[in-house]
Amino acid sequence: MSIFKYFCCGTTSHKRHKSEPAFKINKLNTTSHSLQVKIHGSSKMGIGNRKTHCQDTFCIMENFTANCHFMAVYDGHGRSGLDASLKTNYNIEKYLKDNSEKIERAKTDKEFQTIIKKAFRNTEAIFKALPFEYTSSGTCCITVLIQNNQCFIANLGDSKGILCRQGTDSEIQVLELTKDHKPSNIEEKKRIIKMGGKVRKSKYHGVDVGPFRVWGNEEGPGIAVSRSLGDLRAKEIGVICDPEIEKVKLEEGDKYVVIGSDGLWDLMEVDEVAMFIQNWDRKGNNREKCSEALIREARSKWEKSNGGDKIRQELEAQGLSGVNVMCDDITVLIAYLDFGNKEEKRDEKIMINIEEEEC
Repeated sequence: MSIFKYFCCGTTSHKRHKSEPAFKINKLNTTSHSLQVKIHGSSKMGIGNRKTHCQDTFCIMENFTANCHFMAVYDGHGRSGLDASLKTNYNIEKYLKDNSEKIERAKTDKEFQTIIKKAFRNTEAIFKALPFEYTSSGTCCITVLIQNNQCFIANLGDSKGILCRQGTDSEIQVLELTKDHKPSNIEEKKRIIKMGGKVRKSKYHGVDVGPFRVWGNEEGPGIAVSRSLGDLRAKEIGVICDPEIEKVKLEEGDKYVVIGSDGLWDLMEVDEVAMFIQNWDRKGNNREKCSEALIREARSKWEKSNGGDKIRQELEAQGLSGVNVMCDDITVLIAYLDFGNKEEKRDEKIMINIEEEEC
């Protein structure tokens, strides 16, 4: 189960412990909010010796059914990574549109959970029907489904989502909505090892470099995430296709929901991203251009650090060289939240975690 994490000016202010209740209900006279959502996004190809195209794709569907909005980022990897990303994008969009009436009728968290998971599983079935093409290729996914003021976030891999909330005075609070599915995570690692996989870094002239990866043998698959769609060889040794799903109830003061591929978050902290968007808004800049500007900011950080410089420095300290400068693909989507008000009596239910269920 994911843990909601709050940040104010880069500082963690709360983590909900497993022993705390998953939600609380307050009975109060309050204000109901008519939520308007506008989504903007951009994507930019990375830089690398063999980089010929961007493997990220994204989806934006505003009001695709009554008071319902959807956005998603798909970060492909491997030789057929772009195709995996595109297939996932097409299939999940089609599934949601085909089931728009079910989404309109959905009342319970379980109903929304089932719809989202079926969209992911149907896509995994497509990959399983093409085993040679997706043996070592697949995609990470992060999706956001907003109906009225309910926000469901489904994550699979190492993309990330945050909610930016107006705090006191000019302070912006950041609610981190996802956790990365890395092979080094304790529970993920246990599952992989139990299924016969190994978790270790790549070797370069005998030196450990880069992130922890999943291996069956010395030749592969070497995937750096513990959950994905596709990657069928890795599925035999503990990598799974189950998204973790969180729900948060949006309220007045919530400003933006931001999702992005790991190319954004590798070089920018969540509070940096939140402050960038807030400052862009305060200056009265065009919101449609904010995601492009944020990508430029992230790429400038990649250029300054050269992406792989930490690895390069480790190797050069040992008299080794040969790691090339690179920058990952970067995709950013920003959902701008705008509330209208009317008074009513209601119950307020705050933050509900949804349990995961394996494929």
